[in-house]
Amino acid sequence: MSPRPHFPLAWLRPGVAPVMALTLVLGLGGAGMAQQQAPATAPAPAARPAAQPTLRGQVLAWRNPTLSSEIAARIAQVTMRDGQEFAAGAVLVVFDCGSYRARQASAQAHRDKAQRQAYSLGQLDRSGATSRLEVGMALADAAAAEAELELAKISVERCTIRAPFAGRVVETKAQAGQFVREGEPLMEILDHRNLEVEFLAPSAWLPWLRPGVPFEVRVDDLGHTVTAQVARLGARVDPVSQVIKVYAALPADAPGLMAGMSVGIAAPPRTGQP
Repeated sequence: MSPRPHFPLAWLRPGVAPVMALTLVLGLGGAGMAQQQAPATAPAPAARPAAQPTLRGQVLAWRNPTLSSEIAARIAQVTMRDGQEFAAGAVLVVFDCGSYRARQASAQAHRDKAQRQAYSLGQLDRSGATSRLEVGMALADAAAAEAELELAKISVERCTIRAPFAGRVVETKAQAGQFVREGEPLMEILDHRNLEVEFLAPSAWLPWLRPGVPFEVRVDDLGHTVTAQVARLGARVDPVSQVIKVYAALPADAPGLMAGMSVGIAAPPRTGQP
């Protein structure tokens, strides 16, 4: 016989419905019968092996330089703003270079004078009216004047900074009217058409991870995948973490891709695995 159920006194107070007590009695009795009649349960199915974790990577630009001033001068014009796109050879920064152009004109006049003097002494030398030493010194002065003119031309050329490749402006670091010194940063740019993804892969992938192997890259910020190809591997395996740096080229026509985006990377197919 089943033991008589015991009800705490807290339940037996005015206002408690007797149906609740009856339900508890039936529940207790049914539970006992279920324990006696329930068949042995089947063993739980084995858990599936966990999926291989996705690696993380970052989209980078192949070229991302910071342009600096090669002369000390005042900025006359900054033609681009942050985020603007430009073509190769486009003018980005223009300096006020009146003094540099004046030096070029002076150097050119000095060069012309030295050349004429060397020519005159050469004519006199043919008639024996001067010495070979004077002719040699005049030729040396003409060569030095030519070198000074070339330096002046280079300084004038540096008064205009042009884009070394087609790209976009990341950040302008100077403004029109500002005086900058030689080597001072002016503008950060990047090549937004040639992008790659950088990530760390397990060294166990090395037997089949080689240039040209394709794999899918999930771009978090865009919500879709693109196909990348391994371009090159790092120079060494990290001795502690046993990972190697991998660089993979991304398609130039992939819509919306930008440097700095985070991507998820699954294991590439094991092409050529021994």
